[in-house]
Amino acid sequence: MRKTKKSRRHYIAMLVFVVYLLVLFYLLFFAESMGRTNRHFSYNIKPFKEIYRFYTYRHQIGMRNVILNIIGNIVAFIPFGFFLPEINKKFSNVILVIFAGMFFSLGVELLQAKYQIGSFDVDDIILNTTGTFTGVILFKIYVIIRKIQRLLQRKE
Repeated sequence: MRKTKKSRRHYIAMLVFVVYLLVLFYLLFFAESMGRTNRHFSYNIKPFKEIYRFYTYRHQIGMRNVILNIIGNIVAFIPFGFFLPEINKKFSNVILVIFAGMFFSLGVELLQAKYQIGSFDVDDIILNTTGTFTGVILFKIYVIIRKIQRLLQRKE
């Protein structure tokens, strides 16, 4: 009985992860509303340059754009960090998940540079990796809560 329950959770997590990746790829490569055209390609290789610019000029740029850029880049990768250890037990180590998120983000940025879609921005890699870290920490908290719930159920 327990194995079936675990398998179901695993397959649901895999399905959610695949849907998440499809939506993420659409937003990162095809969503014109997110500036994903090859008309205005730019790049930034100086860490924290764009984060600083967005914060400094937040009134001129608009808070919506600041939130979309900074918070959006973090939030977009939280599911990556959360679901990766659930669907692949090799990623039970926090450091491995963080590196996986960082290299995945780097791959996205390199593809954007190669095809001149959006921009190559090292700050995006930093923010995406922060999102991955947040996701894996939330996953670890979720696992601890599940274990506590199981222990409490056994005591009843």
